[in-house]
Amino acid sequence: MTSIERTAYPRFKRLITAHELHLFFSPTRDELQWASGATDCDEHLLALLLTLKSYQRMGCFPKLEVVPDMVVDFVRPQVELPEGTLPVYQAEKTAKNHRGLVRKRVGVLYDQVEARRIAERSIRKEAAAKNRPADLINIALEKVVESGLELPAFSTFDAMASKIRREVNTAICDGIHDRISPAERAGLARLLEDRDGDGTTLFNRLKRPAQGPSWSHFKDLTKRLEWVDGLGDTDVWMDGVAAGKATDFAGEADAADVAELGGFDKQYEQIEKVSAHHGNFWEPLLYGQIGRDRAVMFDLAEKLEFTATSEDGRVLDALAHAQRHQAARGEYITAFDEMGRGVDISFATQNWRKAVLDKTRPGQFVRKHFEAMVFTALAEELRTGDVAVVGSEEYADWSKQLLAWEAVQEKLGAYLVEVGLAEEGETPSSTPRSSAGSWRTSFGTPPRRRTPGTRTTRAWSSTWRRVSRR
Repeated sequence: MTSIERTAYPRFKRLITAHELHLFFSPTRDELQWASGATDCDEHLLALLLTLKSYQRMGCFPKLEVVPDMVVDFVRPQVELPEGTLPVYQAEKTAKNHRGLVRKRVGVLYDQVEARRIAERSIRKEAAAKNRPADLINIALEKVVESGLELPAFSTFDAMASKIRREVNTAICDGIHDRISPAERAGLARLLEDRDGDGTTLFNRLKRPAQGPSWSHFKDLTKRLEWVDGLGDTDVWMDGVAAGKATDFAGEADAADVAELGGFDKQYEQIEKVSAHHGNFWEPLLYGQIGRDRAVMFDLAEKLEFTATSEDGRVLDALAHAQRHQAARGEYITAFDEMGRGVDISFATQNWRKAVLDKTRPGQFVRKHFEAMVFTALAEELRTGDVAVVGSEEYADWSKQLLAWEAVQEKLGAYLVEVGLAEEGETPSSTPRSSAGSWRTSFGTPPRRRTPGTRTTRAWSSTWRRVSRR
């Protein structure tokens, strides 16, 4: 399953600023009057307003239970509802009717069949050249939005991208197979059976990276190139295959012998099954699955240099605390750092905090659950870009990849005119302070830091690159 954070699918940010709350979630007097006339109780009024404002912000209907508490707590007093009023529906039919009212008010067409057709057509077209599911999902999102249709659920895009990608890749591989002669196929099969003097297969020799620049290594590399060329005419094999596809296929082949990665999927599936019978409180079970790899994870964390890409360093602080107590073998470790300050674990979910904190042992963490929580959070931060690895390509600091302000300023004027934020002939410095053109006058340089806890994906980087080329 593709992580939603890697795509441009609309979702609530972890932290929403006060400015964003007022800008996007303040109901107008007309909206309040409309919602009051369509509801019969405070709970339904709050639910309908949240449904309306969420759709206006994101273009889809999130489940009310995933609407952040800060949004609910902001909207409730805005419409003078009693403290403690919750956005709940007694019947799904009411929720369905409210979604229909919102669609009518915002003027959106609800046609999921057409939306899926557009998404499938765009994914199938692009899958011939692009391989990453997140890229395919983003392309489909763009096409559906352009059509003015309501977005299907993210799971619909994810399943569609996975299915079509598999079909397209299978067709490409079948074509490659047919272009390889029987004798060449037999030779390729022997790569998995024949072994070098060190006991490794010839397939590993094929993947072995080049060594340092020296004449002896250059001669060895020349011999290996001659050996690879003797396997067959790869230009014929890969005829018509997009370069991006070939690169991704090569990456998959390079990782093909990492068999140990396959076992965790089944283990995690078992965790999910157990959690279904225990109130979805699976966190205490996780250490039993990853505990045997504890030493490897600590060793890897020691060798890699992590850095926070925002001002939020809570996860890395917690990691440092776990590393300081790596040698501990007892059930508990202190909840205070070397300066006597409490370790901040507010980044964790309520379930994780419940697992890590023992009410009978104040001032201490349950060691094994704390370690599992830290490494789980670190993996999430790496996946979403809130933590970067120094020297890495895949997990590089996104802020270092931003365009220089000078390059942005050169194209900013034309872009502001195109999106309606400025008039023809205006310069960025003369636009209102609320527009993007006021970066220079308000800040001196464009903002480069995110608010702690917010998410940025590579999809936004590619979007900005497309804008910069206009």
